[in-house]
Amino acid sequence: MAWDDPFPDLGPVKSASQRAKEVRQRRGKPPPPLEPGSRKISHFIMNLPDSAITFLGSFKGLFSKLRHEPDFDTIYAKHPWIHCYCFTRELEEENARRDILEASLPCTFVITLESHSFLQRAADYLGCPLPEDSATHLVRRVAPNKDMYCISFILPKEIAS
Repeated sequence: MAWDDPFPDLGPVKSASQRAKEVRQRRGKPPPPLEPGSRKISHFIMNLPDSAITFLGSFKGLFSKLRHEPDFDTIYAKHPWIHCYCFTRELEEENARRDILEASLPCTFVITLESHSFLQRAADYLGCPLPEDSATHLVRRVAPNKDMYCISFILPKEIAS
């Protein structure tokens, strides 16, 4: 779990024999103390556009076991961002497609759930409506009728708790 074992600084590249030697030396020793703030994960990037949207339900209860940690509320006063990449063939409104493709950089914008059903699918898998300030942007056109988007939102507290 990332709370107990955050991502360590890997340092310089070492040979396989050097790494094996270090592992043998570390066995049985307690882990080094954590640096302040190293326990916080601020972004989840889900870059499997064909299936990532189906994994949004995995965030249900993400923080339920960590609520009892003494510094949890300080570390996670703001919940992490979720960036979920997905494919869609669902944009049938040519005006919306043209506006998205011709948008000037950066092309981040807010879309309503009523206009694009891939956002509704994301909300269904998440188990609650996406936050009002959710944003999405066109990543690229994959095929003539298939586009890749990224949906970004802050993980709702009612899901993470």
